Amino acid sequence: METSGDGDTIIGLSNTGGQLMAVDDDGGAGLSSLLELCLPDGGDWFVAVVPFSSSDTFVYDIAVDAEYPCNFEDEPNGVCGQAGEMEPGVVYSGLQTAAGVAENDYWYFTLDSQQYVEIETDGWNRFAVDTFLELYDGCPGNLLAADDDAGDGFLSKVGALLDPGTYYVNVTVSPFSVGSNYPYDVTLTLSEPPLLESEPNDTCGTANAAFLGDDIQASISPVGDRDSFLLSVPADGFVQIDTDGPGGDTVLKIESADGSQSIGCDDDAGPGLFSSWGCCLPAGDYCVTVRDFGDNSTISTYNVSFTDLGACTPSNPPVCSSAGLGCPF
Repeated sequence: METSGDGDTIIGLSNTGGQLMAVDDDGGAGLSSLLELCLPDGGDWFVAVVPFSSSDTFVYDIAVDAEYPCNFEDEPNGVCGQAGEMEPGVVYSGLQTAAGVAENDYWYFTLDSQQYVEIETDGWNRFAVDTFLELYDGCPGNLLAADDDAGDGFLSKVGALLDPGTYYVNVTVSPFSVGSNYPYDVTLTLSEPPLLESEPNDTCGTANAAFLGDDIQASISPVGDRDSFLLSVPADGFVQIDTDGPGGDTVLKIESADGSQSIGCDDDAGPGLFSSWGCCLPAGDYCVTVRDFGDNSTISTYNVSFTDLGACTPSNPPVCSSAGLGCPF
């Protein structure tokens, strides 16, 4: 639904119980309002349009379009035995309408092979839609993952590497927003399992093989652990190496394949306290090592990626950056 005209409108959507479900100020063109959301089939809804400034008067138009069918939850689904099925890549929608309590909306999905699973909520406003996600391994089952605000704004996101089986998802309201009413969307995404490091790989002599294009999941554990990767660069080119993860402070260094020559190092050029490094390298093999900044903490999980950014003409020997408090090591 969308307003148009010369005025500055605010549009609100309420159910028959008078619960305000969604509101928008300037989501449309100019100062007009726009709400796009999935609503259940049947029933009445009330739309209110008011001026942004209470003293303004103007003429406006409002259009309500049902543009395409959407996949709405089937109530009741408040317990796992009533869960609705989810398919990967499909956007499903629901309503949080319980007054004063957290309503549970259960969904389930089945995996035929090991997959990396990501479940994410969305909504008409990333701060007004405040969800909480739970992932279980059965009905009833063990809680595998839970999240409040790892998504955009106050939205939720969980990810996990899962074996074949049936899993259950509960979408509920954040404990910080109990009593809120809003429509929401939830999506299931599947991807191939990540490459995993293989311990022991503490030295260049025991490094795991790595290739441009690889994205490897690893961990720093126990305290003092090193993760080394023998990176093969098939042709002269600019190589980018990045670490990232839910939390941690990495330092990475790049050396010759046998570890005898230092080439570069980085501490915090990546997101947060993670490392990111790039340089024009001649074809060959290189030892890349990752550690915790202080050598006094573990990092439960992080990813290290190796990216080919295209051809270049390297110097001999290569001249590359080494920056940050953790460098060199």
